[in-house]
Amino acid sequence: MAAGLGFWGAVGFGADRLLGFDGLFLPIGLAIGIGAAMYLVIYRLTRR
Repeated sequence: MAAGLGFWGAVGFGADRLLGFDGLFLPIGLAIGIGAAMYLVIYRLTRR
């Protein structure tokens, strides 16, 4: 879960720096990262 959070957080941070925003895409990237990580964990636990 930390890897997804870190990766997508870094993507959001990079998008903020590249596009000149100050903290717009970082929270979006963190939310996508934690959501994707939770989805993968739930998928792995419920797969038969």
